[in-house]
Amino acid sequence: MEISRRQATADALGSVRAEGLEPGPRAEALLDRWARGELSDAQLVEARKRVACGESIEDLLGPAAAVRT
Repeated sequence: MEISRRQATADALGSVRAEGLEPGPRAEALLDRWARGELSDAQLVEARKRVACGESIEDLLGPAAAVRT
């Protein structure tokens, strides 16, 4: 059975919260865009690398998400 992107997103966020952590608005925005098919798998991986290096991901999130964060 294939897991949908929405389910994978919910599982990932749930796992983070189960550890007593909060994923943060940028992580949620990225995963939401990925779940809706607005970001490819490669773009999500690129964003994860940028976040780990402390680099900007605003170009991936777009102007609407930048206002929310």
